[in-house]
Amino acid sequence: MGLLTNLSRSKYVSSTDPGNEPALAELQRRMRTFYATSPYHSDWIKGHNAHWTRGQHDAQLDMCGHVSPKARLLEVGCGDGCAERELRRRVPDLNYTGVDFRPELWAGRPHFVAADARRLPFRSGCMDVVVAMFVLEHLVYPSMFLDEAWRVLSRNGRLLLISPDFASGPMASEWIGTSYGCGQDKLKRGRWGDALLTAFDTRLRTSAVRFARARELTRGKTRFPVLLHPRCLYYAGFVPDCDAVYPSCSEEVVHHLQLKPEYHDSVVFHRRVGTFGLAVFKA
Repeated sequence: MGLLTNLSRSKYVSSTDPGNEPALAELQRRMRTFYATSPYHSDWIKGHNAHWTRGQHDAQLDMCGHVSPKARLLEVGCGDGCAERELRRRVPDLNYTGVDFRPELWAGRPHFVAADARRLPFRSGCMDVVVAMFVLEHLVYPSMFLDEAWRVLSRNGRLLLISPDFASGPMASEWIGTSYGCGQDKLKRGRWGDALLTAFDTRLRTSAVRFARARELTRGKTRFPVLLHPRCLYYAGFVPDCDAVYPSCSEEVVHHLQLKPEYHDSVVFHRRVGTFGLAVFKA
């Protein structure tokens, strides 16, 4: 796979532009097939959001301080639901509901619902807290999820997001080359040409893309760019965020939700090692 092919697969489009809908719908279909047919849930990420401890799950533990006892909490993108136990351990009398699009992941356990993040099957204002942990970056339609999460939140509710901070750094899903890994990893494996492609990508292309996006965000412009060809669809195996499609950043989320009439405030409750935790409060 040459440089031109790699570059053609590095195209971003705005997920809020109706003119991009055919391409976005095709990406959504391909990503669902990837999650349904790969060992993504059964092997690659199994248990990653369980057994929360300091040093490993600091963002999740910090997030719990924003959940009140007896809260009606909805977790979107719950996967196999292993975070339910961790949340219940730390929040007394929690009223938990989990949502994901693959019901076989929780095998008939209560408190889980199969649904699309764009169309949550709950009435407006019925949840005190909506949580999404390392989900936002995998959504083809991130702004539609934010709108739905906001809709189901009650007055004085809060949206809690944990996600990689891709405002300045690249996603594993967008690095050009012929395999996973950074340039140094590829050099150690003797993949000189592959390493050169990745070095070019890291130092020039992705830096330019992030710089342009930062300028847009300072002007309050939100496009919610989505990568049409994530590397998980072309490379075998798995590395974290090889399936990420949206370069998540807290600034874009806040810009979007500030336009809502019920927006009250927001705070970054965690920012460390390329990860942010964001709380957005509804009036």
